[in-house]
Amino acid sequence: MKHTTLSKIPGLLLLVLAAVFGATACEDYLDEKPSKSQVIPTTLSELEGLLNDNALGMNKDLNPGHMAVDDFELTPGAFMQLSQLERNSYLWEPDPFLEDVSSVWASYYRQIYNANLALEGLEKLKDGQSGNATIGHLRGKCLFTKAQAYFFLLQAYSDPYDPLSSDEKLGVPIRNTTDINIGSVRPSLEESYREAEQLLIQSLEYLPERDESRKTPSRWAAYALMSRLYLIMGSYENALESADKALSIGDELFNYNDLNPDDIYPFPEFGMENIYNVTLGVRAFWTSTGTAVAADLYASYDSTDLRKYLFFEESPEEVMIFKGSYTGNYEKFSGYSVNELYLTKAECLARLGRFQAASETIDSLLRVRYAEGEYENVGEVLDTDLLGFILAERRKELVFRNIRWLDLRRLNNDEKFQKTLTRTIAGQSYSLEPESYKYVFPIPMDEIRLNGLIQNPGYN
Repeated sequence: MKHTTLSKIPGLLLLVLAAVFGATACEDYLDEKPSKSQVIPTTLSELEGLLNDNALGMNKDLNPGHMAVDDFELTPGAFMQLSQLERNSYLWEPDPFLEDVSSVWASYYRQIYNANLALEGLEKLKDGQSGNATIGHLRGKCLFTKAQAYFFLLQAYSDPYDPLSSDEKLGVPIRNTTDINIGSVRPSLEESYREAEQLLIQSLEYLPERDESRKTPSRWAAYALMSRLYLIMGSYENALESADKALSIGDELFNYNDLNPDDIYPFPEFGMENIYNVTLGVRAFWTSTGTAVAADLYASYDSTDLRKYLFFEESPEEVMIFKGSYTGNYEKFSGYSVNELYLTKAECLARLGRFQAASETIDSLLRVRYAEGEYENVGEVLDTDLLGFILAERRKELVFRNIRWLDLRRLNNDEKFQKTLTRTIAGQSYSLEPESYKYVFPIPMDEIRLNGLIQNPGYN
């Protein structure tokens, strides 16, 4: 690994600027460095605006892995309507990024850049404002935003976490400054995960307990993200503790019997299970009437399971498509929710050998997912089968949220739950093996050239 020379604009900044201003603006920034002093906001409202600009990708989960999972299948017509990037991601082609500059990488680092810019702005506010409660809240939002962006980056651009090799594998660049003259390197995977962990821990000092709008981070959301982070790391005691702390703030579940499956969008916007609203990037992939739930997954919902009717409906192409987003609209929810916490808690309890508590937890969730009186408690499920049952319910409950990509990656470490994915398009078969390097996406070539970052294995 090597640092960029000061005569170069660091690739991270170039990518950020490219995503913000468009590809045609890139050449201008190669010739002249922007003056940071011209764009730094100076008021609290301006600083907060940096974190709220969803039009430019803030608070979005853009991981292309959501197009590479086994939860759906495309009709031939739907496949032909996709962009080349979407097709390549869907078929696990070696290089899903056609451009040297990846808008996905750039968007995540823009989130980090904006958070760093806001943190630097907060440090420069006059002493008279230091007691303003908004300042503390904004600081917490910045820390949470950075942690979340690093988490998303790690799920796309680094190997799945394995405690036995995390010190040897590469993570993602850590940026703690907006200084364009400081280059980037890839720390270890362990360092990258610990950075996200520490940012979340720090954010708890400043964030409010809840945010009823579900539009801004809170301790509720921070604990939920921590539980997801620890689950992926295989730190089940910590994941359980974080899930319990989040549930102590809010554990209310929808009773699916109270929802109308005939509604276009059955779930209310910012409903009771929504802890913090994050959305997937809008693509043709998600808006197509030919993006159908996988046949095996759809068949796994029995006739009394209300998720079968609230999550899916038949499209004009006569396939079952997803409509059950917790955003309450066409956007796909990828945030943090109470039902995910129940599933994380149940899984951790099962992995820790606390089978009775695990059964009671999963029963509490599923009892309000089935028609009244139809759900039978797990009861006599053998302890050895309980974990598999919980993981199957996790897939059914958190469908179309980009959780499946995270789960496939982490479960590949366990031979019992490994799975080879297959697709057939125009008579040609494609597959994704459990140990495939394609579970990690390539670092953009501009980063390789400008910052000397090491490319992920398989893409050299």
